[in-house]
Amino acid sequence: MRRRRRTTSPSPSFLIRQAHASGLAVAQKNAVELADAGREAGFDFAITESCGRYEECDGYAAAFDVVLDIEYVTGEEYQAMCAAGILPDRSVLRDVQLTTPGHPDHVLAYCD
Repeated sequence: MRRRRRTTSPSPSFLIRQAHASGLAVAQKNAVELADAGREAGFDFAITESCGRYEECDGYAAAFDVVLDIEYVTGEEYQAMCAAGILPDRSVLRDVQLTTPGHPDHVLAYCD
């Protein structure tokens, strides 16, 4: 009978330590319900998608000093979120396809 090799994934803390040892910062991606645990694990900042749309930005901001947010809504919805002050300072509006400049569907906007 052949023995199976046991495989496990490295823990986030291990990977974070390795990145930090190499001079890199590490981000938590989405999962606001894990933001506090992510900060405790050593993540340096959060990258979020649609935290304004789903009213999650405050949860990330409570755990991380830096939150980078990408929103995929209409320009009017984005400006309304900007005006309401619910988005992090580092927020951007993008088109879902992430098209390049010059493409007719390209969208790139920031809060005023």
